[in-house]
Amino acid sequence: MNRSTGEDTASTDSPMGHGQQEPSGWLGVVVRWTAIALPVLTIIVAFTGWFDTMTRRAGHLAFTIPMIFLVYPIARAGVRRVGRVDRGLALAALSSFLWIIVQRDRIMWRLTYVDPVGWLDLTFGIIAIVAVLEATRRTLGWTLVTFAAVFFAYALAGPMMPGVFEHKGVPFPLLIEHLYLVPEGLFNMVTGVMATYLLVFLLFGTILRLGGGERIFTDLTLIVAGRWTGGPAKAAVVGRTLMGMV
Repeated sequence: MNRSTGEDTASTDSPMGHGQQEPSGWLGVVVRWTAIALPVLTIIVAFTGWFDTMTRRAGHLAFTIPMIFLVYPIARAGVRRVGRVDRGLALAALSSFLWIIVQRDRIMWRLTYVDPVGWLDLTFGIIAIVAVLEATRRTLGWTLVTFAAVFFAYALAGPMMPGVFEHKGVPFPLLIEHLYLVPEGLFNMVTGVMATYLLVFLLFGTILRLGGGERIFTDLTLIVAGRWTGGPAKAAVVGRTLMGMV
């Protein structure tokens, strides 16, 4: 409790992990229900094939990116607490990915790299790219963000590059279109795998571990190999192998 203001504050040493802080109040309820809805919807979509590619991937990011801003808030005076900037970024990110879902028919039938990029598409595209980069910085640090920024700048500054690095350059609207309005860039195959198969496997592994499935494999291999020389080591290898085969 902050004695000077009478407000509850959250320590940077969160039990959720480094840099994480579960919000309280109504934001905490939103985060918890979002965390529940995401795997449920992912399983349904993965096994039914509902929605087109862009809708599935944009929907996945519409859940995950705003949640990152609420779970990884900016530290202020050594305290991590969800503030206006975090809420604003979460809302902006949500809007940018929902725009893809709302405009799915138009985006699906437009002539890629031929039809002009509207100002709303351009605006939401910039917001989505910035939101993903900031979410990456908060969770993984500056390395990936720096690499992405370098290549982003290289695409725009091609005519000014020396020697073999020179190229004609990519117009800014075309770059935003490639990263935001087609199944490349933000909505590439990696996002598609995460939005369908990977999250399902992660959920299955978590349930198996919490339900004691990992212990069953370990005990089974100890019964078989535990009585031999080096049995515990053999049992650990075989047990992990069985878990991997699942």
